Amino acid sequence: MIDCLSLKKALASTFAVNFCHNQRHHVKHNNPVKRNKPIKYNTINGKHNTIKGFTLIELLIVLVVVGLVTAIALPSYLNSVRKSHRKDAQYTMKQIALSLEQFYTLHGKFMSEQGGNFDISENYGNRCLPRGAVNPGSCEQNAAEIRYFMSVETTPTFYTITAFPKNDQLNDPCGTMTLDKTNTKTLVNTANDVGIKDCW
Repeated sequence: MIDCLSLKKALASTFAVNFCHNQRHHVKHNNPVKRNKPIKYNTINGKHNTIKGFTLIELLIVLVVVGLVTAIALPSYLNSVRKSHRKDAQYTMKQIALSLEQFYTLHGKFMSEQGGNFDISENYGNRCLPRGAVNPGSCEQNAAEIRYFMSVETTPTFYTITAFPKNDQLNDPCGTMTLDKTNTKTLVNTANDVGIKDCW
């Protein structure tokens, strides 16, 4: 490359000045300064990683699958819970029947000496099921925590035990269950095509 400063001093001419100006302009445009742009990396342990997410279609598919599983599994689960409470009520009815027979053995009748009915709370325990859901002293047939409310009707020689479904147990197809002194089982307010064999 020609030394412009030396050329200016030697020639001191307009040609030298214009030549040097053109040289600087040529270098500036043919060798532009490149500025490196910052590059962003997602790194874990020094390795480049690509962040991936779910697409809207994938999320919709997941929601549909969860909805189908819930629609199939939830009714089966609730029916299983209701059946469990029903079996608990039937077991309790049999225990109350045993208590009544013991009462009859002691008193010769199914009624108290004062002529009152056999008292479940006094002679057996809490009449609200499941037992322990409420305190015996606060057992009421409209309590929100119970599934069955037990009742006994007696005469001097006969008794009938009734289990009234409450709250969610009202959705049980077996309805109200009764058991009497002759071990006869009956159902009241049952769903269609539901019989004793389906519920006991």
